Parts: sequence; C-alpha cells; structure tokens
Amino acid sequence: MQQHPPPPQQLRPFALVEHPALPVKFVITDCPSDRNLEADYIPSLLGHGVKYLIRLCDPAAYDPAPLARAGIVVNDDMVFEDGTVPSNEIMTTFRDFLDEIEANSVSSSFMSGSILSSASTSSPSPSSRPSTSSSVASMASDGAAAAGAVAVHCVSGIGRAPVLVAAALVDAGVDPLEAVERVRKARRGALNKKQLEWVTGQGPGGGLKKRKRATVRGGGGSVSSRSRKSGGGGGSLLGMFRKK
Repeated sequence: MQQHPPPPQQLRPFALVEHPALPVKFVITDCPSDRNLEADYIPSLLGHGVKYLIRLCDPAAYDPAPLARAGIVVNDDMVFEDGTVPSNEIMTTFRDFLDEIEANSVSSSFMSGSILSSASTSSPSPSSRPSTSSSVASMASDGAAAAGAVAVHCVSGIGRAPVLVAAALVDAGVDPLEAVERVRKARRGALNKKQLEWVTGQGPGGGLKKRKRATVRGGGGSVSSRSRKSGGGGGSLLGMFRKK
C-alpha cells in the first residue's frame, strides 16, 4: 500500500461547498487524528449537520469508533491514490450513493406532512395555489436539508476530497470552471494540475465523463432531474455506509 503522509497536527477550518443543484451539502476537511477526533473534529462535523463521512485516505489513520458513537456513518470504499483522480468504478459508487441519498431525502420530505396536508385540505383558489415549479423547488430544498451534509477528507483536504466534490457539482449541471472556482473559493489551494484538467474534461481520455440526465422519483411522483445510476446491482447503497 502507498505510504501516505501523516495527518496534519492542527485542523484547517472546514470548507462548506453547497449549490442549489446539489442534493446534499459537502464539507471538505483535513484528516483528523485520534488526538483531535473527539475534542475538535466531531463537534465541528455535528455543527455542520454532517451525517456521512467519506474517507479517501488510509483507513488506519484513526479509529472511526467515536464517529459511530456520534451517529456519523463512515465509508472507506472510495479510497484512491494521493494526487490522482477517482476511477470510473469509484465515480459509479459515489454517484449511486448521491442518487440514493437524494431519493431517500426527497421521499422523507413527502412524508413530512407539509405537502400531503395541503393536498388533503380544501382546494385553494388558483390565485393562492403555489406553482408547480415553486413546489418542486421547495421540496428539493427540504430534501437537501433532510439529507444533511456529507463530509469528505483525504489527508490535507486539497486534492482527492475537493476533486470528488467538484465532480459532484459537474454531475449536478454546474459548469466545470464554475465548479472549480466554487471549490477553490471554499478550499484554498485545492486541486492540482492533473485534477483540474480532469474536472474540466481536458485530461487523458477526455477527463470526467458527464452523465446522462434522468428523473429521480420520490414519494408519489417526479421530483427532480438527476443523473441515472450507472451500472446495476441490487441492495441499498446507503447500506455500505457502515458504522464502524
């Protein structure tokens, strides 16, 4: 296994990356250590509403048990080499997870009662009835809030973690250059030349491959335009985000 540099002695401020098109908020961080995990790292994650944590570096860097006790689910299935870009297989895993977390959160917003209760009451006049587009936008916003935030870290939080978040922005329909700008504004020094070229589609083989758009359904109807899962496979993708 490749020898990775040790985690930083002191954590840099967390970088929040959000966009109306994203199904979740992302939080980019450094890799914590056993020394600062419970005192500093976990309280900061909870303060950002983090429910899931993706570790892109060596899982042996720290013990994830305190995260599980705090209710944060840790995933170690997307590890890739420092300074590189994610493989097609890792991107499929990442995309399928985001698709499922969006579908689950939107379904939760349907069941929250706000939409269903308004449908069960007497029909409002056309002038007071909300437009379909505003209702869908509100529902998508509620779904993103229900999904919480996904934290992503590598070692220093300036390479692998930012490139994965930038890919999520591009998948959501954000222009690649805008995605890079948004990530770099949140995380100073993010993305090396190879990663930058990959996100903007200039890397070997054309870089990041955009996905075909499709409709994700939640509750009783069509709720948003997102990318279709690549590849089959049964079972819940959230199931592999396991508590350690």
